[in-house]
Amino acid sequence: MMPRSAASLNDHDVFLLRAAGGLRLSGTRENRLNSCDVFLPGHGGEALGEHVCFVERASLEFDFYADSTRTTELLRVRFGSLRTGGLRRTLANVGRSVVSGPTYDVTEPDGTRIGAIKKQFAKRRFEISDAIPGTEPIIVIQEAEEVSFKQWALSARPFSRDRFAVWRGGRRLGTLVPDRARTDSSLDMTLDGERIADRRLVLAAVCLDMLRFRNEGGGGG
Repeated sequence: MMPRSAASLNDHDVFLLRAAGGLRLSGTRENRLNSCDVFLPGHGGEALGEHVCFVERASLEFDFYADSTRTTELLRVRFGSLRTGGLRRTLANVGRSVVSGPTYDVTEPDGTRIGAIKKQFAKRRFEISDAIPGTEPIIVIQEAEEVSFKQWALSARPFSRDRFAVWRGGRRLGTLVPDRARTDSSLDMTLDGERIADRRLVLAAVCLDMLRFRNEGGGGG
């Protein structure tokens, strides 16, 4: 059964993201993924289960739909702004504003605000703020930035720059684990039993990364 609204995504802890649109050429840029499907896990946690939404990127806009027919919209992610800092009075940056990264607004189809996602410039790091004033932001960050290569070697776990962790303060809430092709990923939020993180916002953040241009690396939007 398809979700009646994006709010039903908060009823679940584990999501499987699978590339739907494949790789597509866009002008002079390298191939990119432009869409993905989100499923619940099937029996045993491995096979695909219920399909919950279809996500599509069009330039700087991302839309969540009930399915690929695009008849029922669930969620909108829109480019909001580039936040700028003060002027750095160095020889390299005299008179130039320092861009800290793009911000995306996440809303219901009727415009009701759910939250915002700020992407750190030149890094694959996302700061999520919800619609409740004063709450501490949630950070979605590459695990490679958290630990040294020595720690990775001692952990006996395969190194991947596409593995992400979800944090609020000093508490880990979830993990995003990609497959080798980096086109399928598993988002596991079972550590967040108290449902601190809004699943809609976390899914939006990981889709922003998954559907980025393949040659964007850590930069841009």
